[in-house]
Amino acid sequence: MLCRTSKLIHPASGASLETPLLVPSFSSKAFGFGRDGKSEVLQVLEVAQEFITRTCLVSAYDVHYAYIPEPQDLSITVDLMFLDSGGYEVSDDRDLSAVEKPVHRPGDWDAAKLQAIWDRWPAGLPAVLVSYDHSNHRRSVTEQLRDAKDAMLARPSHLHSFLLKPQAKEERSLDSALRALGGQVGELAGFQLLGVTEKELGNSPLERMVRIARLRQALDAAALSIPIHVFGALDPLSVCLYFVAGAEVFDGLTWSRYAYRSGQCIYVHNSAAMAYGIDVDDDEARVRTIKDNLRHLDQLERSLRLFSETRDWNQLAESRDLVQGAVDQLRSQLERSH
Repeated sequence: MLCRTSKLIHPASGASLETPLLVPSFSSKAFGFGRDGKSEVLQVLEVAQEFITRTCLVSAYDVHYAYIPEPQDLSITVDLMFLDSGGYEVSDDRDLSAVEKPVHRPGDWDAAKLQAIWDRWPAGLPAVLVSYDHSNHRRSVTEQLRDAKDAMLARPSHLHSFLLKPQAKEERSLDSALRALGGQVGELAGFQLLGVTEKELGNSPLERMVRIARLRQALDAAALSIPIHVFGALDPLSVCLYFVAGAEVFDGLTWSRYAYRSGQCIYVHNSAAMAYGIDVDDDEARVRTIKDNLRHLDQLERSLRLFSETRDWNQLAESRDLVQGAVDQLRSQLERSH
């Protein structure tokens, strides 16, 4: 198994967090807009703020369009905030946990707008800045690395994540990008994280695990200990599968879309009826579910950390047998490729 834990230390504040990190995400694209035309992302942020203290992810796109407040005015206080690059909001794609494809009318977005958010982000508010991507502006891996490195060197006060994306607009997976990165792994030196999106990793959980594992092996061979961040994956089972394959940071929207129950994601209202009774108001049930989900993520972080230290399969609880079998399949796949 390739699972491990690492420490992320913020340069300006000295804030230190140990992986694995399970990061609740907020996005205007995911939460939609009310009849008044206002994004519902702020409402969800306000509901969840008292339960989130370690990490969360917000989008620079949402800051730019004032769907959420400027960083210094955010009501939520966390040890480390991931500032996503806005690529998800402007893409017409959707993540694997989405139940429907929303009406998509994104505003203008480019690298200059992202960098403007970076430049006014307070040094005292610890952040991970995610490199620029846009589905209409695909670039070679060499160009992605060059631009991300320039941005990183210009802003040393924060942590930086290099988000690997497809090289051409017609590409839907990271196949060619991963091959290209293989010859340039050393160029990742200086970045604190390497990001990949779950959906672009492959068409099955096993395929995604194999690619995470090979990426982890390539980083280890280059003596680069930077954690792998899987964007769009926060359901408990996928987190366990990708963690044993070598990923350490996970974010996603499932915590606000589903209920975590027995290691799975299920329909919120069914879970609420089972947990709180059939007489609980829907709005109250959703708030309770969000609180319970975030508590579940905290517990899962601790369990994965202990599993990494002890290799005790019982730490994975309900997911134990499935993940243990998945590790055997992963090992077999990796052995075949040598």
